[in-house]
Amino acid sequence: MARPAHLGLKVRNLRQARGLSQVEAAGRLGISASYLNLIEHNQRPLTVNLLFKVGQLFDIDLRDWSEGDESRLAANLREVLADPMLATIDVPDSEISEAAVGAPNLVQAVNEMYAAYREAMNNVNTLGDRIAEQAVLPGAAMEVRTVLTSIRSFSEILREHENLDQRQRQQFLSILIDESDRLVSVVEAASDVAEQNRLRATTGRRQPVEEISRFMERHDNHFAELESVAEPLLDGWSGAAFELPGHLARMLEALGVTVRFVDEGEHAIAAEALRINGNAATVEIAAILAGELGGAICRQVIAGLIDEVTVPAVQRPLLERALKTYFSRALLMPYQRFLDDAVAFGYDIDRLAQRYHATPLDIARRLATLHRPGARGVPFHLVVFDTAGNVRERLTGSGMALPRFGSSCPRWQVHRVRADSAEALIDRAEMPDGGVFMCLARDGGRLGGHAGSRVAFSLGCAAARASEVVAFAGRMDLPINPVGVNCRICPRDDCAERAFDSLIGRAG
Repeated sequence: MARPAHLGLKVRNLRQARGLSQVEAAGRLGISASYLNLIEHNQRPLTVNLLFKVGQLFDIDLRDWSEGDESRLAANLREVLADPMLATIDVPDSEISEAAVGAPNLVQAVNEMYAAYREAMNNVNTLGDRIAEQAVLPGAAMEVRTVLTSIRSFSEILREHENLDQRQRQQFLSILIDESDRLVSVVEAASDVAEQNRLRATTGRRQPVEEISRFMERHDNHFAELESVAEPLLDGWSGAAFELPGHLARMLEALGVTVRFVDEGEHAIAAEALRINGNAATVEIAAILAGELGGAICRQVIAGLIDEVTVPAVQRPLLERALKTYFSRALLMPYQRFLDDAVAFGYDIDRLAQRYHATPLDIARRLATLHRPGARGVPFHLVVFDTAGNVRERLTGSGMALPRFGSSCPRWQVHRVRADSAEALIDRAEMPDGGVFMCLARDGGRLGGHAGSRVAFSLGCAAARASEVVAFAGRMDLPINPVGVNCRICPRDDCAERAFDSLIGRAG
């Protein structure tokens, strides 16, 4: 059985990052330099005793050695290599795994290039569709003129020949009705084309969920700069939950931000004041105010984080809003206190929601960001779907490959969640590569308040960590549910729920 390559490579990466030679590191570990060399090249196993010595030498928490990041990079790379364009290149899975550990920046660059390629192809297809539509619309206009001419001709016959018998008059009226129906069909078809043209004109840009997800992935779903500012802000405040919006409003006022509570309408952010609907749920008001507080306090930090990536100016507000929302949760659910409670409660979403006066979905979002070095929680992934099955949010972390390009696997339990139900569906899902994950799916309410789209979410972790999660601990005997990312890249040809053919062939 092959040894896990990621441990030896991680030892080498840590040693090189600390500027130690193999001789120096081996001496401190109490082994020979040749034996360390074999470990780093995956030719000797890293024993438990030696693993603890490595942790002490490099001052790391061994829980941070999970394969989550590497598995995510490897899964994304497998998706890239499954593209028909690369079908003739056979890359062994062992090479993919080793590349994800040994050259993570290179793998990330390849994934970024593939995303750019997909975006370019979408733009080309969109342009082709629009050119075709431009050819269709003049034809539709000519057909409209033809039908109108026919209607006018037969109408004139009826007007100018009053002596037509009943049978003839009925015949002409029937023709007019048929031509009128034809006119309606032509106009409706032309309207549909025009609407598709308008919608496709917006698809040339990377979609918001993809831009935000990629940004979060670059930072491992964790922003230490924002956490360090948010965590102590509410220290010493012990008011009731319903008093929190007022407290946050006063903090904003002290920073020169005017807050106005009104009796109706949507929350609005304007240059002169922050307008808040005071009749909204307390948790919603607090989240909005906390986010704006983060925007005011961390304006330069947020701008600096966004400046690290190259995005069109039109997309900067998306990332700014995402970071303000992150700050909001970091403020209302301070990292260390929330992590301690999460561990004590067995990551029970409902108990945490009650403790922090938050929605289950917001608790799930916070759980997926507990990646502080040396104080990590269980590495979760989170995917949020709307009622049409579209991915609205995506946070990686468990190592499970998540949908990025196209629809998601129809076998995921999240697609069976009932609206307005607090029931959680538990699933033991196995990916095509053999990875097993425990996933919890439940209703997530509405995005953006009562008028938003209804969503469901899936929160999951690797089966190896499931015993730490109370919702999973007693369910490890569930039957395996064979799933994939989506039909396009899933090799399970015998799946009864397959929507369309796979591009990568049969499993095994």
